[in-house]
Amino acid sequence: MIPRFALAGRAISLLAALASASMLAACSLVPKTESPDVYLLPRAAIESTTAATAKPLPLTLRIATPYSGAILDSTRIMVVPEETGLIQAYAGARWSDRAPVLLRDRLIETVRGKNGFQAVAGSQNNARADLELRSELLAYQVEHPAGRPVVHILLQATLVALDSNRIQASRRFQVSRPAQDKQIPAVVEAFGAASSELAAQVADWARRVADR
Repeated sequence: MIPRFALAGRAISLLAALASASMLAACSLVPKTESPDVYLLPRAAIESTTAATAKPLPLTLRIATPYSGAILDSTRIMVVPEETGLIQAYAGARWSDRAPVLLRDRLIETVRGKNGFQAVAGSQNNARADLELRSELLAYQVEHPAGRPVVHILLQATLVALDSNRIQASRRFQVSRPAQDKQIPAVVEAFGAASSELAAQVADWARRVADR
């Protein structure tokens, strides 16, 4: 005769085995989360309109992170599909940082490379500066105006004298750059070229305004 406690132990073991098998089966039904591809903003060489022999102005320029709405202030790569007209995000792809931060860093890099100012600092630098470049990022996305992907960037830039907090000048910059094809790597390359082109325009404009 099998003791009653032995039968109870076997029943518990059987229930545990069945529960474990059920959990494994349930886990197998849950789709695996795929890690998105993370893209850096590519660099592109852009010709400057400022004379190469120009000496840097004896001024310090601080470049603030562009303000943007919630849709653009993210790591998502935004696109406006031709068939819907609604702004969406590419699946399985992300920027390495938020779009306004990527553009700010490209602006800093470009302005420094042009050597138009004695010093250039980012918004995280609290050191005293003479001028500050403030901006609003209004568009940073892929559009399909004629059935092909085109990167579109729209930036409203303002140059402010920090000693008086007065606006020296304000201008809207707009750049469009077609991608070679609809694949994400080609789109990312177009973003890099468009960002560099816009940054070069802003850098030359800021130098001319500050030199007045």
